[in-house]
Amino acid sequence: MSTIPDFHELSKTQYMLFRDAKHPQLAEQYPDSTDEELVELVASFWEKATPEKKAFYSSEAARLKALQKKFYGHLKRPRSAYTIWSNENCIDLFNQNPTANARVITKKLGIMWNDMSDEEKTPYFQQEEMEKAVFEAAVESIKNNNKTEEKQPIKGPKTSYNIFYSFKKNELEKENLSIEKAKMAEEINKTWRNMSDAEKAPFRVQAMQLKIENNKISANQNYQSLRMARKRKADVANQEAITLSPSLSTDSEVEREDNQTPSVRLLECSFSNLGIDDGELEQLENIEPTVKMPDDFPWEKVIESIL
Repeated sequence: MSTIPDFHELSKTQYMLFRDAKHPQLAEQYPDSTDEELVELVASFWEKATPEKKAFYSSEAARLKALQKKFYGHLKRPRSAYTIWSNENCIDLFNQNPTANARVITKKLGIMWNDMSDEEKTPYFQQEEMEKAVFEAAVESIKNNNKTEEKQPIKGPKTSYNIFYSFKKNELEKENLSIEKAKMAEEINKTWRNMSDAEKAPFRVQAMQLKIENNKISANQNYQSLRMARKRKADVANQEAITLSPSLSTDSEVEREDNQTPSVRLLECSFSNLGIDDGELEQLENIEPTVKMPDDFPWEKVIESIL
């Protein structure tokens, strides 16, 4: 059974990948450092990293994001309690401060959230847990629906000699001749070499018929694979065409750590809520032919006959 990668592993940013690679090294190098000190060290190393070094993690993050779209479509992480609350209150705060920019509004929202009591925050944490449960159920559903058996390689059609070998072997077994397998194969091979073209003709005709049938199956499978690839690309294009959404939720939750404080986050209801995607194309797996076909094989006629 093929295994689908975990959603959370595929949603890591370039900094998260750098942190996962660097943190164990620093922990071994500085065993007496606390977790907070190690986090600060990782951040400092990231700031000093060259563009060439960051490019590796950026490329890997893009690859993971493409896989995330392939397996999970546009499924998004559940919102945090702070995000749910800020989405409900940012519009009113904007109306009260029409001249304020997004950074000022974000700072005020962070202060308001920190000043709230635990009792006031409880409904939003409950809603966060509900969205998490729905999200995890959706992930499991996608994993279960995409579990498919690994494809077995398609065997090519039997050759005229293979057909003759099976025929002669069955004939010898019916005669109950106690011949060792090695000697039987040698005798059958010798008989085949001594046969005339006229004697071999029936087996060659049967082999040709099997080859034609196999080519039809291969052409149909290639056509179906191509059609599914085009359908996946069309689905992605349709999803990306929907750029406006009435929802106030954003994609920024995917790109940041859960331990970030509200005061340093960008405003959840800013222009990023327009839902504009980065336009990365979904990376499809290369479709390799399973059977070697002649260069002059009439693919168009075969596909027309199937349609």
